[in-house]
Amino acid sequence: MTLRAYREKIMNGISILLFTAAGVLLFLYLIFQISAVQEMVAAAQQALRDFEDFIISIQNKWIALIAIALIYFLRAWVPFFPISAICLITGAMFPMPYSFLINLCGILLMNSMAYLRGVRQGGGAFQKFMGKYEGAWELVEHYGRGNPLLLFLTRLMPIVPLNSTSIVYGSLRFPFLEYSFISLGGFAPRLIGYTYIGRHVFTPFSFSFIGPIVALLVLSGALVLAVNKLLARIHREKKRADREKRMEESKRHQPLK
Repeated sequence: MTLRAYREKIMNGISILLFTAAGVLLFLYLIFQISAVQEMVAAAQQALRDFEDFIISIQNKWIALIAIALIYFLRAWVPFFPISAICLITGAMFPMPYSFLINLCGILLMNSMAYLRGVRQGGGAFQKFMGKYEGAWELVEHYGRGNPLLLFLTRLMPIVPLNSTSIVYGSLRFPFLEYSFISLGGFAPRLIGYTYIGRHVFTPFSFSFIGPIVALLVLSGALVLAVNKLLARIHREKKRADREKRMEESKRHQPLK
């Protein structure tokens, strides 16, 4: 199996898994609406409400804010903590407008640090990995400048590492302000979703918690399929261009009669 066929198979499999997970969550939400099931999980809901009251009662939120900023800073160097988990924690501790702004600033800080790493150190392992797939690096590089549309799409998809993408675009010297706006714009739907989910993390059986997760899963699955189709199209066009080039060269070298 070629690398291209392997990539298409993997990406199709990921999209199917994301759609399946969305369907399973919707099914669980319907199950939780049954009165008998609600009685079974009543004790867990009460425990979560008690924990929510404890979180709200914490007086000094500045310590938590400094800790969250430190996590975002460290994550630019070592991806030890999922971004979704950080957003969930922030959403659980602060009201929605403030938690969104905190996470927005944290994402901007993390992306900026990773971008500067790319400027200083180059594209690194992710660039080498993309170079293995025919047409993939050409799509990213986009005539040596960096592809703004692909940057936006990769920020929408949770399966693409944030740090690796930032490092690559930094190595390409993509304009920093444009990079920052596109990155934040592409990540905004996920950021809003993660933060909103965190705000309702203490009611995990409600549609306010399950609904955004389902929406993010469906969006991610659709984007994975779209990018997979785009890469396949680029591969076909590149093969056609190479074939036409070879035909022209063979005609040029044919002896004159």
